[in-house]
Amino acid sequence: MQTRIAAALLFTFSTAALAQAPSVSGQWNVHISVMGNERDFSCKWTQEDKKLTGACGDMSDFVGSVDGSNVTWQAKGDQASLKFNGKLNSDGTIAGTVNVIEYSVDGEFKATPVK
Repeated sequence: MQTRIAAALLFTFSTAALAQAPSVSGQWNVHISVMGNERDFSCKWTQEDKKLTGACGDMSDFVGSVDGSNVTWQAKGDQASLKFNGKLNSDGTIAGTVNVIEYSVDGEFKATPVK
């Protein structure tokens, strides 16, 4: 009897934890700042489990992932590839670092969901 109760509680808690997992699917406005250069663009993402697909501005070769509150993606622009590493914050924004791969230069970004 205790085994059934423990199993039921474990199932309930694991289901609740899955229901609370953040999703970043949707439209986002992204602002980046790298060495004094500012840029804004729009992204549209679809999250399926940990896989993130979509597009950002006119960039190509988009690949991304979500692991808990950690959000990462990479895309290729006209002049360079960008790699983003951020955290989904309690206010619903994503903030973190952006790396310009070909130039080994880092900056910051903030993504805000479009409501």
